[in-house]
Amino acid sequence: MPATETIAGLRGADAAERLRRDGPNTLPTAAGVSWARRLAGQLFHFFALMLWAAAILALIAGLPQLSAATALGAERPEGRAMNGPPDRDRLLNREVAPRAFGVLGSTEALLTMTAFFVSFLSAGWSPGESFPGGHVLSQASGAAFATVVFTQTANAWACRSTTRWPGALGWFSNRILVWGAVVELAIAGTFLFVPALASLLDQAIPSAAGWAVAVSAAPVMLAVDALYKAARRRRATA
Repeated sequence: MPATETIAGLRGADAAERLRRDGPNTLPTAAGVSWARRLAGQLFHFFALMLWAAAILALIAGLPQLSAATALGAERPEGRAMNGPPDRDRLLNREVAPRAFGVLGSTEALLTMTAFFVSFLSAGWSPGESFPGGHVLSQASGAAFATVVFTQTANAWACRSTTRWPGALGWFSNRILVWGAVVELAIAGTFLFVPALASLLDQAIPSAAGWAVAVSAAPVMLAVDALYKAARRRRATA
């Protein structure tokens, strides 16, 4: 019979010495993300912030739902409101839906993407190149965020009437809406100017070009809304 070879392991004393000297024979484990950070990531990502801002604005206006009614809830009723049966038309009707989704929504999306790419262009990026990362990408994200906030604020004033320019109603005649907008802008500012919050959201204070698009987005939004309302009035009287 062939001889069998017996391989002996380390002696107990040798194993203890190596354990003391080198530590356990295990692979290091990557540090996990704490539950607090995971929770913060769910509560304060980009789209969640939009819902937080809308919720605060709705709360100040005394409204339970988040919709165009945020701007309309504190409006004074028309003089003829109590002179006849209640209006049974739906809030999202054939007049409101095209304006909300086809005009205001698409304008907001276009302005937001413009702020994003203008930030890239101002940093030296050219179409066809790979998108920049790091601080430039964070600035572009911050510019897009600021543009959304400014356009949503302008949208609140635009939605005060389906036919009239907000200036005709008085810019400060709805004080609840004014204070709601102030709170919304203040909260948005903390998400941009407080480094810890900005870093958590992977965004940074926009560049000068990004700010230019973001700030100009509000009057552009109001101008587009005014042109749409004027076109509807002309069609109605034609």
